Amino acid sequence: MSVKIFIARHGESEGNISNIFTGTIDAKLTNLGRIQAQELAENSVKLKINRIFSSHLLRAKETAKFVAQKLNITLEIKEDIQEISFGIFQGQNKNTLIGTDLEKSKQLLYAKDGEGIQNIEKRILEFIKYLKYLKNNKSNQSILFVGHSNFWSFLIAVLEGKTAKDFVEIRVNRKKFQNGEIREITHLL
Repeated sequence: MSVKIFIARHGESEGNISNIFTGTIDAKLTNLGRIQAQELAENSVKLKINRIFSSHLLRAKETAKFVAQKLNITLEIKEDIQEISFGIFQGQNKNTLIGTDLEKSKQLLYAKDGEGIQNIEKRILEFIKYLKYLKNNKSNQSILFVGHSNFWSFLIAVLEGKTAKDFVEIRVNRKKFQNGEIREITHLL
């Protein structure tokens, strides 16, 4: 018996096409986002997903509903996998605000009214504990978590032994999670 854990990014949202820092703002899926969600549902059949969790944010929930309906399973909400809160930067255009400037990108993690890097790291470490709990459950499950690009990028970084201070460089230099993309988590700390 084994537990397989997969993470996926929501389908394209209105915030994505507006090129804004959506963060914890709710945004609906676009037509393309719904197509990506349907494709994710088809891929989930192949992966034999039998349990699904989603962030409570609308774009992730809408994506996960396609999967849950396709697989005829119950969608469970897990609020701690929500996207990172960028505080005062939420809703602002990415190119106008920071472009590709690494130093300006660092400001996102210390934004006024934002989540803050320590809280992000704490949330990720708590989620890793939960993943370990699921892995040690000894049941035969394939579990999918539908969430957000920044949170997943930071999760993977922590699983690779990086620290919170590495987050911005990782986010800028790492291959970005694409909308509707799914990856398997094969190792935990």
